[in-house]
Formats: sequence, structure tokens, C-alpha cells
Amino acid sequence: MFTITDKAQEKIREMITKAGGESFLRYGIKSECCSELKYELSISANKNDQDIAIDFDGFSVLINPADTHLIKNTDIDFKDDQFEYGFIIHNQNPLVSF
Repeated sequence: MFTITDKAQEKIREMITKAGGESFLRYGIKSECCSELKYELSISANKNDQDIAIDFDGFSVLINPADTHLIKNTDIDFKDDQFEYGFIIHNQNPLVSF
């Protein structure tokens, strides 16, 4: 469905450990002003009944089923250099809202 680079997985594990308790990475789509769609990553302590859980080494990613077609074939990376810092989501298919 999607991939997470080793560097991004390392950062996610660090964030989940810092959050404490049972925490998950929530990956989805957020609708902003003017129907603009953006990717959203957040640490969550809550798992909803309808969430899809995908297990990685040391953490699980929660996805709203309504977002699966928009995150399909994406790559999550983490950059930490002089030009970029943070998670980068690569998608060859641009997000389009209707």
C-alpha cells in the first residue's frame, strides 16, 4: 500500500517511545481551505474500530479506510539536512479534490 524508509521508521519509533503508552502513527488525508488536500501524520493513542492497522517493526500505522486510495503507492521519508527537516511524502499521483 505504501512504504516507509528506514530513516523515517527510526524517527517514528523515537516519537512513539517519547509519547509513551500504546501509541500509533496515524497517516491520512486532511482537507484544508478551498478543498485543498494534504497528507497528515500524527501520533495517536486512540484506535478506532474502522481503522486499518498496518504493522511495521516496532509500531503500527493507522489509516482511515476512506483515505486508502489517496495514500496508495506513497513513500514516507524523513530528511534531516541543511535544506530540509521533517517527514516528506512522495506520491507520483498528485492529490486531487472534487
